[in-house]
Amino acid sequence: MGSSGERLVACLVDGVVSEQELVVHRLPFPIRRVQFIAAAAILPDGAIAPILDTVDIVRAASGAQRLPAPVMPDVNQQRRIPQILVVDDSLTTRMLEKNILETAGYQVHLATDGIEALEVLQRLSTNGGCDLVISDIDMPRLNGFELTEKLRASERFKHLPIVLVTSLDAPEHRERGVTVGADAYIVKRAFDQQTLLDTIARLI
Repeated sequence: MGSSGERLVACLVDGVVSEQELVVHRLPFPIRRVQFIAAAAILPDGAIAPILDTVDIVRAASGAQRLPAPVMPDVNQQRRIPQILVVDDSLTTRMLEKNILETAGYQVHLATDGIEALEVLQRLSTNGGCDLVISDIDMPRLNGFELTEKLRASERFKHLPIVLVTSLDAPEHRERGVTVGADAYIVKRAFDQQTLLDTIARLI
């Protein structure tokens, strides 16, 4: 026997199988809108046991209906994942940067040189776009300086943030990076993943 908040009601069951203590978990949207289910618990064997909503059951039995819960937007699903293109002819460097960025929550695309990078950017531009480019400088076919120049000369990509991550640390290399339009210049010799992540967070 229990109370619905208005009157006492009785519930008849066929039998009690067992009795045990459970940790009750609230249900997420949209499962929370399922009628007659108030919560859930995880049994010792890993199975999920629904917890009945006695108030719902009493209202349904008496002919009253509960208004459906409002549909709340899923913020995690609506939030767009930033897209980053990593351009480097070194497989080791590409995979290192890819792992760092994916761990930080970014979606990563890869290219081995500037020519391939332009092809990837064109493809991404028709599918949500790219938010930032991380590029080496010393690469075949089209190096990082040349790639940056081409992007800055493009109407579509002229405002795309570009970070040069390179082993070239002479002053003239840094000056050229600024001249061609790079937003940041990071030297691999002094590479620190937190510096890279802080730089990206500042630019995106």
